[in-house]
Amino acid sequence: MSAAARWCAAGTVALRLTLGLTLATGGCYLQTQRFPGPMEALADPLPPGTLNEYPPGPEEVLVVRHADPVQVRPAGQAAPHPLPFYNKQARVNAGSWVYSGAGGRVEVLWPSGSSIVLYGRSTGAVGSSSRGDPLFFFREVERAQLNLTEGDRVELLGGAILLAEAGPFVIEHPSSEILRIRNRSKRPGRVAFRTAIFDIDPGEVLDLPLLGAGGEPRPADPSFQTIDLGGWTMDVRGDVEVDRVPGGGRARAGGEQEIRAAGVRVRLDPGEAALFTDLASHPAASAPAPAATVEPEPERTEAPLVQDSRL
Repeated sequence: MSAAARWCAAGTVALRLTLGLTLATGGCYLQTQRFPGPMEALADPLPPGTLNEYPPGPEEVLVVRHADPVQVRPAGQAAPHPLPFYNKQARVNAGSWVYSGAGGRVEVLWPSGSSIVLYGRSTGAVGSSSRGDPLFFFREVERAQLNLTEGDRVELLGGAILLAEAGPFVIEHPSSEILRIRNRSKRPGRVAFRTAIFDIDPGEVLDLPLLGAGGEPRPADPSFQTIDLGGWTMDVRGDVEVDRVPGGGRARAGGEQEIRAAGVRVRLDPGEAALFTDLASHPAASAPAPAATVEPEPERTEAPLVQDSRL
């Protein structure tokens, strides 16, 4: 190594030592920890007023933490506490809240054999069957797996009710407007959403809209008359006449009336009519496409062959 190279190397080392001393005397230091420190406790994600939303009940469940971070807020208490690795189980009563943070996983076990596993950012409360509550209330969910038994009801995000007798059922929240339910069991399940009830057979997937008005089941209005249209129904009230058509029905108004079908509410003026059919039975969908019109080619007229007299 030449003298100039040795001089440059010595100057570089001196500069680094000077910078290190300057940082040390200035109160700055370099972080040399290679692994992250202990995870901090999550803040209570529930809004004010939830303390008395579900009073304590006599039912007892077992909460098991499988992956951090997980917190539990026992019924009647104002603050949650985390479940550390050395004490990852807790027995709580109905009315308690369970939290799972990003990357967390927690399981709630009932004496009947039912279980619910929360993955990622998920929040829910344990219901009390003695008060007629569902088994569990979802308030936030990223992903969850449900193994239910006969008679179990679970309130989903948005207020819809899932009724099932087996499992697993997988709940996902792919977007802010959709809740997805997958039936991976060998028995069917049912979802009560507003005024409709959806059957989910094994292997099927149901996407529910998350509406601002909520999806809580609503009791049927006794003033409406339900008409079976073959595969789905129409609820009518007032002066209206309904005729069955392929794939649906046609409602004709004679006076004051209201019609509920296919997820819409319709009011017609006297004499007007509304047609409710599925897309497969609509004339525009079932009508064959018009055949292409092929125009005949114009006849070719060949010019007479003229012989050249010079040949």
